[in-house]
Amino acid sequence: MEVQTRHSTRRDAVLECLRKHHDHPTADMLYNEIRRDYPNISLGTVYRNLNFFVEHGEAVRIPVTDGQTRFDGNVKPHFHFRCSSCGALLDLNLEDERQLEESLDHPKTDFKGSITGYDLVFTGLCKDCLKKKKETA
Repeated sequence: MEVQTRHSTRRDAVLECLRKHHDHPTADMLYNEIRRDYPNISLGTVYRNLNFFVEHGEAVRIPVTDGQTRFDGNVKPHFHFRCSSCGALLDLNLEDERQLEESLDHPKTDFKGSITGYDLVFTGLCKDCLKKKKETA
């Protein structure tokens, strides 16, 4: 979906920066990177543009428990994994993602409402932290 709005160089810079990241950055991380090219950009501008992109389907907000919201420029349905040791937030490619999505969209409960979306973040140890744990055991 292409966003129809007034052209803005800074808005374009925020979206471009977000889309080149695969580490699901915070607004602060994007701000620190973008201000190298746009030193007068404010953190508020970055936040406003990220919220704009989320509202218009150009980005995804990923709530995580470390207190900072992460953002993803990949809006195709997919799941995330958060390492409980180092905090890394990674895309999680599941073998049967479609079956899991179907289960989440239509749970086998007595729920009578309509589910329009979900936020699901798997947690555990990433491969690097798991390796460190095994080495110290």
